[in-house]
Amino acid sequence: MKRQSVAVAAIAFTAFLIASLAAAQETAQPKLFVLHQEKARPGMTKQYEEATKEYLSLVRQHHEKLPTLQFVGMAGEDFRYSFLTPLENYGSLDKVQAGYGAVIAAVGQAKWDEMVARSGAATELIGQLIMSEYPGFSYVPAKPRLKADEERYVHMDYHYVLPGREPDAMAVAQETVELYRKKGVRDGFRLFIVQMGPEMPLLIVMSPARDAADFEEREKANEELLGAEGKELSQRAFAVLRRFETHSATIRPDLSIEPFKPKPGAGK
Repeated sequence: MKRQSVAVAAIAFTAFLIASLAAAQETAQPKLFVLHQEKARPGMTKQYEEATKEYLSLVRQHHEKLPTLQFVGMAGEDFRYSFLTPLENYGSLDKVQAGYGAVIAAVGQAKWDEMVARSGAATELIGQLIMSEYPGFSYVPAKPRLKADEERYVHMDYHYVLPGREPDAMAVAQETVELYRKKGVRDGFRLFIVQMGPEMPLLIVMSPARDAADFEEREKANEELLGAEGKELSQRAFAVLRRFETHSATIRPDLSIEPFKPKPGAGK
């Protein structure tokens, strides 16, 4: 009971924190996202990707039944596949669920189940988070170093915050954005607050780059640019964490779903 009470309290506090952030940033409404992650079994990435691409092909064929579905697919070297999906609101989840039912009906339950079984046999684990992005805590440089189509690599930092230290973590996040802006850093990052997930409170920071080597170069250059102020903020950030993890992935257009585009003449 004690463990459950602590978990409920953590969720409630995070909800309170999110509401407070919304009130503090009236002009910057948060955006909702689902981060769905799957880990392929070692030696079975080919089978996993084949099944995933078959799934994507079926969804694209019947995209009009799932018009709100879009996501960016990413593949990491640790066999982890990440799919970042924007949501209009929580009601969008119900729309997506209903849309999948329509797609399955069009494809055929037997064919769909067979595909899911092949994918499942090649999958070690599946996880999903619902998170929000507040523009005021993400950094968009005035003059980006890279163009959007050059950002094909994403480095993710998982900040597992100590329960009760969320305000301190967000204060550091706000000061980091201000410091980046003051120093004119040309590389951006996105900060997400996890609203629903197994290990809250959790903040995820995503930083784009060309590739792994480019990310390492940008980090070294920006560390020098931020100087002592940057190091002090980094120390304060780690002081409020119970755990810290990193994950990197390459953006895979072949594992992504583009926004729905109605066929010419549709609906007339």
